[in-house]
Amino acid sequence: MKFASAVLLALSAVSTALAASFTNPLRPKDGSDPFIVYSGDGYYYLLTTEWTNIQVTRSKTLGGLKTGETKVVWQDSTASRCCNGMSPA
Repeated sequence: MKFASAVLLALSAVSTALAASFTNPLRPKDGSDPFIVYSGDGYYYLLTTEWTNIQVTRSKTLGGLKTGETKVVWQDSTASRCCNGMSPA
């Protein structure tokens, strides 16, 4: 029992350390809730959220999403709606 507890504690510590060190390589800032899909039209689409909008970026390559064409597809300045935009699960 002590061994199992020790293993769980160690795994929890490793998991926390890895989560704390992850940086999104495509959107290091202002790119919460990333969702990527490859479409039949030859483009990758990246959906991300910010505090008051939802953005879609498209590119022919995954790496290109870092600097690809980005458009705001939803935006709202109503104070009661701030911070509640979420991407698909």
